[in-house]
Amino acid sequence: MKIKLGDKTYHTKELTFGDLSKANELIKYFNDGASHGQDMQEESDRIANYLVDLFSGQFTAEDVYCKLPNKGCISIVFGLAAQVKAESMEEITPKNDQAIPAES
Repeated sequence: MKIKLGDKTYHTKELTFGDLSKANELIKYFNDGASHGQDMQEESDRIANYLVDLFSGQFTAEDVYCKLPNKGCISIVFGLAAQVKAESMEEITPKNDQAIPAES
């Protein structure tokens, strides 16, 4: 995965189960209504910190605030989180093979 901040493009490291957990946490937080509009700064900080963690500290939260374009930024963040989740399922069932039911 990659993200462009300003004139630089950054790539993620090999994703871990911890990255999946953080993606799930971010998605759940916002699906649950986040701070219900009470603390917009907290919501912005969560997004910036999620990106810094996902890209292994290659940039800072301040870089996210200053260099991530506003247009489409929410789609970018949630697209990355969704991609982390999707990649976690890739090797469970190969695309052309049928799943084999587990024996009980």
